[in-house]
Amino acid sequence: MTSMMTDEVNVNHDGLSNSSKVVKFSNLCNLLERISKSQGAIAKQKLMTRFISDWRKTHKEVHVNDPPVTAPAPVTTADGQTVTGGLSGASPTILQDSFYPIIRLLLPQSDRERIAYGLKESKLGKHLVEVLSISKDSDDGKKLLNFRVQKNTRTQKGSDFAEVAYYVLKNRCNDDVTMSIWEINKILDEIAVENGKGKEGQKVIDHRLTYLLRHLSALELKWLIRILLKDLRISLKENSIL
Repeated sequence: MTSMMTDEVNVNHDGLSNSSKVVKFSNLCNLLERISKSQGAIAKQKLMTRFISDWRKTHKEVHVNDPPVTAPAPVTTADGQTVTGGLSGASPTILQDSFYPIIRLLLPQSDRERIAYGLKESKLGKHLVEVLSISKDSDDGKKLLNFRVQKNTRTQKGSDFAEVAYYVLKNRCNDDVTMSIWEINKILDEIAVENGKGKEGQKVIDHRLTYLLRHLSALELKWLIRILLKDLRISLKENSIL
């Protein structure tokens, strides 16, 4: 697997590194693409296991220069016993920096913190057409705006809306921009928060979707759409990921 890390090691507000800020969203999308094309649970599980192993290596690299924790000084109790407390030698962010941000994207249907985005195929299709200035009467426009009508035609490529969007977007998207797992989660959190807030909330959602559309490749958008629709379609059981 190619490097999981973005060009720069980002840090959190405490000045300490966080793996979700350096792991590329494209790495996760490439994993999902390979899993979706693999046959059998064992082959899919091997890909997931390898990805987790690579993440652990990245996690270790991210925290290699973190300042260690100094253990509290021993305390003598009233009965004369010496008590030590805390752990020494570990980075203060290692326990906080977990695989959880990636789990949220791997299991969108189980993410209770982001219950709903308020986005369905019709709304996503309309937004894609508007941002990319695709004619509503063109073949591509009809594929995005009338997905459920078009999906049964012989000329329609793609088994679901996300895949149809991929074929429409693959020659229209920028492949040179990289976003991190942290950035994707942040924007998804914002979309979930703004859902249900009326016109003002919809303006924020439209702005965030436009940003994603301009900063992700067609393949990344394919998997982002499946995350938004909470159905990855990879035929991998939850207990194979957790």
